[in-house]
Amino acid sequence: MKDIVKKILNGIAAGIVISIGCAVYLACENKYVGAVMFSVALLTICLRGYSLYTGKIGFIPEAHGKEELSVLLLGLFGNAIGVSAGGFALAFAIPKLKEAAITLCQAKLDTQTFPQTLIRGLFCGILMYIAVSVYRSNKNIVGILFAIPVFILSGFEHSIADIGYFACANIASLKAFGFIWTVILGNSIGSMLLPVVTLAFLKKNVYYFLLPRRPLKIDEIPERSTELSAEDAARFPIVPTLAVLPPVRELTRFVLTERAAEDAAFEAALLIVLDVAAFFFASSFAFFSAARAASFSSFAFAFAASA
Repeated sequence: MKDIVKKILNGIAAGIVISIGCAVYLACENKYVGAVMFSVALLTICLRGYSLYTGKIGFIPEAHGKEELSVLLLGLFGNAIGVSAGGFALAFAIPKLKEAAITLCQAKLDTQTFPQTLIRGLFCGILMYIAVSVYRSNKNIVGILFAIPVFILSGFEHSIADIGYFACANIASLKAFGFIWTVILGNSIGSMLLPVVTLAFLKKNVYYFLLPRRPLKIDEIPERSTELSAEDAARFPIVPTLAVLPPVRELTRFVLTERAAEDAAFEAALLIVLDVAAFFFASSFAFFSAARAASFSSFAFAFAASA
C-alpha cells in the first residue's frame, strides 16, 4: 500500500510542477519566452525523479514488467490529480490566467479534428521521448531545453499540460474529455515510436546483420567471421572489421539469444500500443454512448412535458 501511495504522490508532484509550467506559459505575452520558461517543469521532474506519464511511456517497450506498468499508470493518475488541482488553484488565485486558458482551450476544441489532435500528440510524444532519453543517457539537460520549446512553438499537444489548461479554464465536458484522451493516445504512440523502431530495425550489435536470419546448424557455421559468404557480406556496404571479429561459433549463440529477447520485446511493445488504443476507443465509445443516451432522455422528457 505504501508503494502505491508513493507512486501516486510522485505523479501528483509531477502534475503540480506541470501546472506551474502552464501558468508561466499563460502569463507570458511573448510565446517564445513562455515556451522556454515551460522547460522548468520537465527540468524539475527529471532532476527530482518525479513520475510524469509522458516521460515514462516511451521506455515501456524496453522494460514492461508489472513494476514499470504500475509506475506508469499510477503516475498518470497522480499527474491528473496534481495538474488539475494546480490548474483550479491558479484560476482562483490569478483570474487573468483563467481568461487566457479559456481562450486557449476553446481554440483547441473548436479548430482541431480528431486526426489533427492525434497527430499533434504523436509528435509531442516523440519530442518528449528524445528529451528524457537524452537526459537519462547523458545526464544532459540540452534535450529538455530544446525539445520542450520546440513542441510548444510547433503547436503539438501534451496531455498532462492540456489537463492543466482545461482545469485552469474550468472547462469540464465530454468533448474536453475526448480531446484529452486523444492527446494521451497520441503521446503514447509517439513516445513509443522511436523505441519500437529501434528494437525492430536498429539492432545494437553488428553480428545481428552479418548472420543469416534463419537458425544455423552447427556444421553451417564458418570457423571465423571472415569466412562469411560473399552473398551475406554484400548486403552491407561497410564491413571493415571482419578480420578482428571473434569466432562465429561463439557469437552465434549470443546473436540468437539477442534476437529472441529483442523480438519478444518488440512484440510486447506492439501489444502495449494496441492495448492503449483499444482502451482509448472503448472508453470513448462508452462515454459518447452515455452522452447520446442522456441527450435522448432529455429530448424524450421535454417532449413528454410539452405534450
